[in-house]
Formats: sequence, structure tokens, C-alpha cells
Amino acid sequence: LYDWPMTAAWRRASAGAGPPRAWLGLAWSVLPLGVAALLISLNGNLPRYIIADWFGEAELGLFAAMAYVVVPGSMLINVLGQVAIPRLARAASGHDRRGYLDLMARMLLAGLLLGLCGLVIASLLHREIIWLLYGDQFTARSSLLVWVMLAGLMTYLASCLGFGPRL
Repeated sequence: LYDWPMTAAWRRASAGAGPPRAWLGLAWSVLPLGVAALLISLNGNLPRYIIADWFGEAELGLFAAMAYVVVPGSMLINVLGQVAIPRLARAASGHDRRGYLDLMARMLLAGLLLGLCGLVIASLLHREIIWLLYGDQFTARSSLLVWVMLAGLMTYLASCLGFGPRL
């Protein structure tokens, strides 16, 4: 609504694009994408807001440092997803449900194994990992790494699901 007066020329140019009812249909069809974008934004930022508000800036710094341990796994999942997108799209457009589900299951398995490996390693070696990465000042709270890796596992799985087009 803020830009409504400035969009008058665009509205006049797009008047021949169909009745407003067609535009409403388009808006309705992309609503899930908008909701997903909102949730993705909240997923990345809401923990930071809550931690800073409830626990303070020092705890936020600790969380931010530990959250970066999940980033290499996210990058690997992203690479796998980018490679799988064309095959998933081909299977979806060709109505190859079995091929689509097989590839998606393999992606989810890769995400699950990566996340479980990270979780097990963090469970066994959290103190050593945090000491090696960040030094002595973080080792007192190193057990938080296990929770961060659990969140990382869920993020890996959600990312895998995000690469597949709708069947």
C-alpha cells in the first residue's frame, strides 16, 4: 500500500493482463511460497532474538559461535540438493512418482546420516571440539553443542525436503 500511488503506471500497463479475479487466483497459488519464506526468515532470526532478549548478548555470542558448526553440513546438503534438483524436476514433470520418491529418500538418508554423525561426534567430543574451535572461554558451555547439532540435523532434513518440487 505504501507504493500504491507510485504503481499507477504499472497498474495501467498490466490492466490487459486479465481480470482481478485471475490475479487473486495467482496470489492464492503463491501464498504457500510466501508462508514458507516467512518461516525460513523466522527460522534464521527468531532464535537470535529470543536468546538476546531472554539470556543476553553474551549467550547470543555463544549461540552464534556454536551455530556455525552446523554450516559445513548445510553447505554439503545444499550441494547435494543442487545436483538433485534437475532429476527431481524431471521425475515430477514426468509423473515418475517412484523415481522422485527414491531420490528424495536418498537425499533424506544422506541428511539424516550427516546429522546423526554430527550429533554423535558432538555428544562424545563436544568439550574438545569447542576448545579446539573457540578456546577455553567457551568450554564451560560446550554441552550446548549437542543441542545445536540436533537442530542442525532437523535443518538438514528440512533442507532436503525444500529441494523437491511438488508432485
